[in-house]
Amino acid sequence: DIETDPVTQASLGDSCVVLSGGDVSISATADNSAHAYSAGLSVSTGIAVGSTNALLAHDGEVSATVGDGTKVTADALRIKSNAESDFLLTSEACSGALLAGITGSYSGLDDTIEVTSALGAGSEVKVNTFELNAKNNHVFDSSSDSVTIGLGAGGAAVVENTLSSSSNALVGNNALVEAEAIIINATNKADKSKYSNQNNVNAASASAASATALSSTTTFGTDTDPFTARVAVGDGAELIAIGNYLNPARLDIASFIDINGFDKVSVEGI
Repeated sequence: DIETDPVTQASLGDSCVVLSGGDVSISATADNSAHAYSAGLSVSTGIAVGSTNALLAHDGEVSATVGDGTKVTADALRIKSNAESDFLLTSEACSGALLAGITGSYSGLDDTIEVTSALGAGSEVKVNTFELNAKNNHVFDSSSDSVTIGLGAGGAAVVENTLSSSSNALVGNNALVEAEAIIINATNKADKSKYSNQNNVNAASASAASATALSSTTTFGTDTDPFTARVAVGDGAELIAIGNYLNPARLDIASFIDINGFDKVSVEGI
């Protein structure tokens, strides 16, 4: 089993005063990758039982923040948080016996990482360009294979993936931003396609009497922990985009969720 709980933070504290003739950047980035692999083989002249599990739990936090009451005067202020996750889970179980063979194979992913970019309450920003960006990107897949041979044979292969991560771009109460370009966005992406050209779940048994079962489930968000991309501007906050005919102002506020998934299963009983 693999458990990860990384914390990546970049922050400008409360009540700071920043004067710059160039860009001011507050940036936090986490690049996480893991491969959980489990394999088991059981052989017997009587009864053989084999079971394998590949589990990965990914929690943690990535945050880039400017504190409450902070004042920034510069050409640009960019507050960016970014989490990149690349996970692969593989479990394989095989058993063979003269009388009875039983196998179980399970792969499970639980990803709840939180990404946040925030401008604090009561802060004051006067720049040409203001960017507040939060990005959460997941590339993942899981596979589970079960093979059983015996006079009586049964096998099960199960895959369960749950993503309840979040991406948040937040402007605090009573904050003031004056800029020619104001860009605020939150993005949460998930791509489950590493096994798009093969099966996620394979269950096979060969015997005089055989039974096989399989399940492959991927869930994006739960009732208590949704899969979210959220932009929130607090009470009393002012976002003032300044421009004219020759130099138009720009005000972009957006949240975006993108999910791409492939799933294939195969079951054989002889």
